[in-house]
Amino acid sequence: MRSLAIAALVVVVSVTVATAKSWAPRTDLEIVALDFKTGALQWTHKGTPLGNAHFELYPGLLAVYPHYDNQDKSAAMFLDPATGAVAKDTRVPKQLVKPSSAQWIRGPIVLANGWSLEGFDAGNTKDLALTDPKTKKIVWTVRPAHYPEFVIGYKDLLLVAYGYLTDEAVIFAHRAGGQQATWSIDFNKLLVKPGSRERELSR
Repeated sequence: MRSLAIAALVVVVSVTVATAKSWAPRTDLEIVALDFKTGALQWTHKGTPLGNAHFELYPGLLAVYPHYDNQDKSAAMFLDPATGAVAKDTRVPKQLVKPSSAQWIRGPIVLANGWSLEGFDAGNTKDLALTDPKTKKIVWTVRPAHYPEFVIGYKDLLLVAYGYLTDEAVIFAHRAGGQQATWSIDFNKLLVKPGSRERELSR
């Protein structure tokens, strides 16, 4: 069984565009797990109402907390990280494998080779210039079509995502030094059923 910590990306995807009046937890969101290496869909799960969510991975357990604040661990739901099926609460604090960020992903954006993206500002930074820490020079630039909302470094992949800032809900995975995305996933095409509205990548 793959470890979600190293092989999968978990996001929350909504089926409609949020409005200024939609502060209540949404009922149209899905949790989606992807394979980091290929972008292949692993599973989806429709659960309790969500406004956003943060996650904790334990051996054989994914804990989902439906909150912006990653200190709020109330109303948790528990899933099998391999299948997305509902599971029992088997959390043991000492066995925590990895916690996620909450609304905004914080921390350094660094690839396995040391290349780093400095000063990324969600929605305001368009071209993503990575620097070699040894030379302090820009060694690779990714030029997305839109202003990214989320950027994550995972091993030699730079994952770039659009969300509510565009009509697109897409994740692009760029391998270090590459000119084209290694893989991409468009949630509008993947998850929207005929007759429904386009989705918004909310996390």
